[in-house]
Amino acid sequence: MKKQLSFSNIKLKDLRSAVSIKPILDETVFDKWFNYDYVVSEEEQFFLKELIANNQLRIASYSEEELKMKFIAPLLNKIDFTFDEVTDWYERSISCKINDIDLGGTTDYLVAKGIDEPELPYFFIQEFKPSRSSGFPEYQLGCISICRI
Repeated sequence: MKKQLSFSNIKLKDLRSAVSIKPILDETVFDKWFNYDYVVSEEEQFFLKELIANNQLRIASYSEEELKMKFIAPLLNKIDFTFDEVTDWYERSISCKINDIDLGGTTDYLVAKGIDEPELPYFFIQEFKPSRSSGFPEYQLGCISICRI
């Protein structure tokens, strides 16, 4: 029987059966990102401060949809992901095969090449359904994809 894993109900132990996952303590892979020479403009600072101020009282009690629409979407919409047939997509299905295991599901957010539909994903966010209790928020993570749709 072919093994299939879905983003919506996968557990960390299931994912470990598909790929070798282990903590990486070498943070130098992010050096280029963290050392990128970018100056946050006054307009961007104002936007971020307003976004935080407008949400800080209720953000802890937001539902997933409220968090996405009131806080995350405004941040993502400040970035122009449209270039060279690349754009951002919402609620799109992707899948791939890793070590003879079919992995797939519907993403919350996706940056991918494509015109009418995503074809080659570069990055996606999917709320991870934790195998631990909600007291372990580190498992509510976005994923980086190398899968083809």
